[in-house]
Amino acid sequence: WQKWVQDTLPMQRLDHSADDGAFDEHHQGWYDGRYAALVVPRLVAARLWHDRIDADPRCLEEAATRAMAFVLRRQRPDGQLDLGGAYSPNEAGFPVPALARAYRGLRAMNSQWSGELAQMIQRYLRGAGEALLAGEAYTSNHRWAASCGPLAAIHALFPDERYRRKIAYYLADGIDCDADGCWFEERSVGYNNVANHGLIVLADHLGEPRFMDHVVRNLRFMMFQIQPNGEADTSFSVRQDRGCP
Repeated sequence: WQKWVQDTLPMQRLDHSADDGAFDEHHQGWYDGRYAALVVPRLVAARLWHDRIDADPRCLEEAATRAMAFVLRRQRPDGQLDLGGAYSPNEAGFPVPALARAYRGLRAMNSQWSGELAQMIQRYLRGAGEALLAGEAYTSNHRWAASCGPLAAIHALFPDERYRRKIAYYLADGIDCDADGCWFEERSVGYNNVANHGLIVLADHLGEPRFMDHVVRNLRFMMFQIQPNGEADTSFSVRQDRGCP
């Protein structure tokens, strides 16, 4: 965690441009709204537990505020967010669970800075909720990690029956994890974890542990995918990572 803070803070753009507050994730001169939205809750966590790492609390506060301001500038009026230059409701949804946790932590902190940042995050969450209600999942894992889980997290903070109805809309398709714990499409370790995380968030915020049955089943399945050299077999995957180490 200490190394992450030390590596991340110098990456932030501080030039009062349109990209002020953003982070160059791949050191290619490109700034994504989704990446910044994922960094904000980590900075908030670092600030909440700053006594455990060597970091100036004021620097963490400024970095989180500037990053969130960038995210809000990048978020479209319809709530969508960008990744790689393309906007979608799904990219707006992925950072929501972590930002919802950051929001709770900030509200409990009860300072001027935390109150102001919490308001900024609330604005993002409500906008992302509207995008998710209007949009559709692009892939099977998006239903859980980019839509249902995020909608459940927003609903827990700002109850709205429209969120529950959208979740029920996706659940009506059934959960695409078979009896062996194999997801329909997300069969590599990376995509398994994405789908699993969505169901964990859904179970937590709706108070329905039955969703965890699929997660446990898949984790057991993944244990059997580990090869003698420590890599996971990806030949089950039908996505672009098929056959890659």
